[in-house]
Amino acid sequence: TILRELGEAPDFGPIYVARAQLLEELQGVEPEGDLRRAVELAPENRIIHIHLIRHHQDQGEWDAALAALEAARARFPDDFNLDLLQARTLMNLGRALESAELLDAAHVLPSENARESHRLYEQAHTIVALDALDEGRPEDAREHLMLALEWPESLGQGRPYQPEERLVRFLLGRVEERLGNEGEARAAYEACLEASGNIGPPLRQLDLLAETALRALNRDPEADALLSENRSDFQTLRATLQDDLEGQLIYRALNLGSGSPDQAKEAPDGAILRGVR
Repeated sequence: TILRELGEAPDFGPIYVARAQLLEELQGVEPEGDLRRAVELAPENRIIHIHLIRHHQDQGEWDAALAALEAARARFPDDFNLDLLQARTLMNLGRALESAELLDAAHVLPSENARESHRLYEQAHTIVALDALDEGRPEDAREHLMLALEWPESLGQGRPYQPEERLVRFLLGRVEERLGNEGEARAAYEACLEASGNIGPPLRQLDLLAETALRALNRDPEADALLSENRSDFQTLRATLQDDLEGQLIYRALNLGSGSPDQAKEAPDGAILRGVR
């Protein structure tokens, strides 16, 4: 193509971004070289930095994404878009507490990019809560789960009428069990089930929580019926849990076990138990 024949002759950074995107889409050409060349030629262009960062994230190259972020933030330290990209990167490097602290301090303006802000905030605090439970610190876990339920104005999003909170409510049930608060645990599981409604196709990963919540409430016949009606779909969903961040969090939640820390069952070998890898 004409763009490929230009080599590194152009001295205009955006040309390399355009070539990277076109050749990757049309011919499967690795875009990193062109994206790095674009940043080299136009380091003052924030959007070009973001293209490189997102490429690394899409490839699961989290260390490279963090390095690219550090270079971008040196030039644009107050850019909230970079805050969100860094929060996601830190979570995937197993540094969820740093991610949560970053999002707690961020000031995100309403924008298209802001749509992900609360989801990242909730996920970061949920991971910290799961880590605290693994370490036998249920009080700390509850604190972070309560934060995950909040909708800080600083994140540029208003609370929707019916937010998706099933995972956090389920985990609050596990926390309250460990703290010996039976009534609060039941209320949390009931809230998870109420939000699940009548489970039926198409099923989502979060629907897996309903069966375990029913068993935590000693409603085994309902859990058995739910499993019997959806056994094949549940098996398919469980097989996908390690494919994305939400699934990994659900996997960890389902493997926590109920009751006190001494009664909680261990997750099987190979489970994602600490942070997100």
